[in-house]
Amino acid sequence: MPAGLQKLGAIVTAVEAYQTVPSSVTGAEIQKVFAKGIDGIYFYSPSAVQSFFKKIKGISVDLKRVKFFTIGK
Repeated sequence: MPAGLQKLGAIVTAVEAYQTVPSSVTGAEIQKVFAKGIDGIYFYSPSAVQSFFKKIKGISVDLKRVKFFTIGK
């Protein structure tokens, strides 16, 4: 977007206000939490959803009874 605004003559100063940092939680740790029982998971960003599903890929977790919650749409 900055390049598009600059083409229109705007002076743009890019400021990084948000940075996605990968979680250090492993799939095995997630699996242990599920083994204890879990009712729901609250995600704060689309990248958190993507990260969660990448981490559980290939491990045994039952998502049928888990409710998922997110901020926004």
